Amino acid sequence: MTEGRTTPHWTPSASITTKLVAMVLVFLLVIAMVMGLFTLTYRIKGGIRAYVGGEGLWSKGQKDAVYALSRYLDSGDEADLREYEAAIALPLGDRMARLEMEKPRFDPAVVTAGFVQGGNAAEDVPSMIFLFRHLGQAPFFAQAIETWRAAERELLLIEPLAAEARRAHADGTLQGPYRKALMERLHTINARVTPLEQQFSQLLAAGAREVHALLQLVTLASATALGALGALCAWSIARDLQQRLQALRDGVLRVAMGVLTQPIPVRSGDELGELAEAFNEMTASRRRAEAALRSANDFRERVMQNATNAIYTFDLEGRFTSANRRTTEIIGCTLEELLGRSWGDFVPEGELASIQEGFASTIRGGPPIVQREVAVLRPDGRTVQVSFSTAPLTQEGQVVGVVGTAEDITVR
Repeated sequence: MTEGRTTPHWTPSASITTKLVAMVLVFLLVIAMVMGLFTLTYRIKGGIRAYVGGEGLWSKGQKDAVYALSRYLDSGDEADLREYEAAIALPLGDRMARLEMEKPRFDPAVVTAGFVQGGNAAEDVPSMIFLFRHLGQAPFFAQAIETWRAAERELLLIEPLAAEARRAHADGTLQGPYRKALMERLHTINARVTPLEQQFSQLLAAGAREVHALLQLVTLASATALGALGALCAWSIARDLQQRLQALRDGVLRVAMGVLTQPIPVRSGDELGELAEAFNEMTASRRRAEAALRSANDFRERVMQNATNAIYTFDLEGRFTSANRRTTEIIGCTLEELLGRSWGDFVPEGELASIQEGFASTIRGGPPIVQREVAVLRPDGRTVQVSFSTAPLTQEGQVVGVVGTAEDITVR
């Protein structure tokens, strides 16, 4: 494994853009689901409203049929019979729609034709079908449908009674007690149907209130849950991004303080994960470079300190900035006493001008000083004779001082 790279805890390959898009999609999904619940609520309420309105039309058609047939029993007028047939067609149309919807595979066109014949608006039919097919087993609606069937069974008794009245009028026997008996049968049927109609309306009204309250509760709970889920997903993604950005920031601060041994955790394969890997590789490269530099410096220091000749550096003002042990032995100072002092403090006055000119020429890019002999005045009063050489000390192309070596040639 590459130095500086940590084993990821998890490595999703999705990019940050993908994650942000996913977060937006989660919110859109939440909104879509909430809108779906509102749509469902609207369809159910619309279906109940349509059935309640349809029951009113059913009841009106039944009562108009009974009234028209009663007149026909009295008058024998064919206009009353036609009015009866027009009125009875409304509840019979609803019956046709109900029977079709009860089939496993029904024809929506037949259902629509039946409800429209019953006086219902065509645009209400889809909601009525949806309610019947999907909530037909709900207690309130199942009872309402059963009440509807019971009312239809009573209603269907009117048809043979009307046919019997038509035949009696045709052969002239609809008189006296017979006509009265038919009238009583008709009113008995009407009396049994009326409470069923009221029960149907009451069941739907009670069911509508229950469904409305339930749907409000479900919608609120679902919207809250979906909103919480969307917020949780968004928070999770945002928190993950924040943690990894914080890890990158901490890593940068550690590097700025010189701490290169603690890599940034790589938790993903997205852009931030790639950035963390690149940062860890950069830190590892810098650590290796610094280790190599320390090794080179250690080697240089060992070479300097064990060299038999003096090795030293001056700044542009001629002050000692570094020196090896042999330099301090020749001059007769400790390193602490030597650093920061000018080389001129240890040269006789008669030699200062010429040596200074040589140093200045070297700094300006002139030829280096090679094996120049000069006396060195030690603090203890002794004088030693040295042979020294100097060259310009550069950094990034700029002369920053002078480096030199010296050999004690006093004995020689």
